[in-house]
Amino acid sequence: MATMDRNIEWLDDVSTDRIPITDARNRMVARALRYEGRAQGVIWVDDDMHVERGFFSRLAGQDYDLLSALSFTRHPPHQPAAWDFNGNRIRQYPSDAIISVRGFGFGCVYTSLKLLRAVGDAPFGDQSRGEDYDFCQRAILAGFGAYIDTGVRCGHYGDPILITEETFLMHNMPNSVDPEPPPEMFK
Repeated sequence: MATMDRNIEWLDDVSTDRIPITDARNRMVARALRYEGRAQGVIWVDDDMHVERGFFSRLAGQDYDLLSALSFTRHPPHQPAAWDFNGNRIRQYPSDAIISVRGFGFGCVYTSLKLLRAVGDAPFGDQSRGEDYDFCQRAILAGFGAYIDTGVRCGHYGDPILITEETFLMHNMPNSVDPEPPPEMFK
C-alpha cells in the first residue's frame, strides 16, 4: 500500500496468492470498508486494461455510486462490455455522456463506499455467472443505479498470437509461395 497525493491510497496486489477473482474482489471490499470516514470509494481496474489519461479523476469526480468507463471486450469484434435494461449488449450510445445501464464488466469502475456497504459482505458472486454483472444487479436491488461514462474509454491489451515455427518460416522465407502473411499473425 502506498499513499499518493490528493489523499489517494493505492491498495494493490490483493490476489498475490492467486485466489479466484471473486474472492480477491470480495477481500478488497472488506479492506476498503475499513477506510470508512477516510475514503469515498474504490476504483477497480483490471490488470490488463489500457485506460485514458484522467480516467481516475473523471470517474471518482462524478456524483455516482457505481460508474464505469466505456470498456470493450477483449476479443474481436470489440464490443462494449455493457447491457441495456432488456439484457442486450449496448451497441449505440451517445458520446461523452453518462448513460444508465443494467450492468457492465468491471474493467475500469468506480464504486462508492456507501454502495459497497449496501451490497453486503460478498457482493461478487460466482464467476461462472458473470460476477461483474451480478454485482451491478445487487447494486440495483439495493436502490443504486449502474452508469457508464461514454467519455472515458478503456480496452484490454491485445492477446499474443502463437504461431508454429513452420508457419513463421513459410511466410518469411525469401522465396515463399505466399508473400503475404496470414492476417491472424498480426492481431
